[in-house]
Amino acid sequence: MSQHLCFYTVFYGSDGNWANLIPQVPSTTDDCYYLTNNLTTYQELAKTIGDGGSGDWKPIWIDQIPIYDTNQDAMNAKLYKACPHRHPILNQYEYSCYLDTKHNVDGAKVRQLVDQLADTMCMLLPRHPCNYHSVWNEYQLCLQYPKYAAEQVQYKTYLDQCLAQGYDERLTNHYTTQVIIRKNCPLTHMICETWYSNIQRCGIECQISFSIVQQRYWPWIQTMDYQACYTYCY
Repeated sequence: MSQHLCFYTVFYGSDGNWANLIPQVPSTTDDCYYLTNNLTTYQELAKTIGDGGSGDWKPIWIDQIPIYDTNQDAMNAKLYKACPHRHPILNQYEYSCYLDTKHNVDGAKVRQLVDQLADTMCMLLPRHPCNYHSVWNEYQLCLQYPKYAAEQVQYKTYLDQCLAQGYDERLTNHYTTQVIIRKNCPLTHMICETWYSNIQRCGIECQISFSIVQQRYWPWIQTMDYQACYTYCY
């Protein structure tokens, strides 16, 4: 690892996918990457390559054909959302900041948060805007959205299995994964790999699976206020 901080976002899918957005570039001083398998989006991002300017997204082409199924494309995108260390470019940095394509992030505020991250902490996530204290709260919320409700049985099966294994229904903190600041270290990799494995079991509503995973790793997860460093871009 030779560099300090990078920002990145991920989009897999078709031109008409509602999440196919290009947010504002978070920083003009730190590298900002946009990972995509959408050729139109990649070409739009690539227009500024080599122009000598600063503050542009650096597109990274993912050579994986879009499925043109919103949920399956979303699941494929979870790999790098959950595990940036698996990509050789992102793995060069001491810290990374993931952002959903639907959010504009203030890079200066992220730098301040990185500087304030306790030495023992691996990850920094925002509190969920709802004051949830049960793993079932996020499950109930997501059923309002057809994209997530399509996997209702999978979510319930996952939660039932986790609770039967001894995980707690009650939560002290519930997080949103809209923005994730990570320290690049072996323990972070372990947390992220565990989360990705749970995402594959649970389904695309990855905040449900994170509510389980964080019960194992909470001593190394730091909390920030909701939207402490970002806003919606639409």
